[in-house]
Amino acid sequence: MKNSDLSQNIDFIQEIENLYIFMDKEYEKVSLLYNFTCIGCENNCCQTLFYHYTNIEKLYIIHGFKLLTNDQQTKILDVSYKYSDLITKSEKWENRPKNMCPLNEADKCILYKYRPMICRLHGIPHELRKGRNPPVFSPGCNFFHENVLSSENKYYPFDRTQIYIKMSQLENMFKLKNKIHNKIKMTVADMIISESI
Repeated sequence: MKNSDLSQNIDFIQEIENLYIFMDKEYEKVSLLYNFTCIGCENNCCQTLFYHYTNIEKLYIIHGFKLLTNDQQTKILDVSYKYSDLITKSEKWENRPKNMCPLNEADKCILYKYRPMICRLHGIPHELRKGRNPPVFSPGCNFFHENVLSSENKYYPFDRTQIYIKMSQLENMFKLKNKIHNKIKMTVADMIISESI
């Protein structure tokens, strides 16, 4: 994505940023009710193979990536190629090795402010509603179950429905403006690499 493309989509960059702020606040409300924190978790979720499906989230992470120094960008790009190669080779393995996200440096996300939705919402149980159907519940991560549900069995609703609807609406507007017709399924490494080709 060229800098000119980023500047032409500055309104969308602001919109996704606002959505992420809303998302973070909603997540924080529920995690506080559970008194849940990731501190002490040995299974870093930055080692989880997450795929991302929205072009607008790619726009935002590339926006953050372009703000890094040239040296930082070069280093992340190099790690991204290695990560992508490992995932390609191991994707069909039953016991896939855990590979650290290319944006993780010294156990911290170098683009934390720009991280995608799934990175922000991972951890606590949630639900999704489709029309008049009963909500579909999903459990939290293993660390949540081991450290929260063992002593606290009450479920605090965390309905992701409105978050997903807002993200879908924003994605559709972004694709319409930029004449994008394809769907994506990318890791963070894929997003970074796609900008170097």
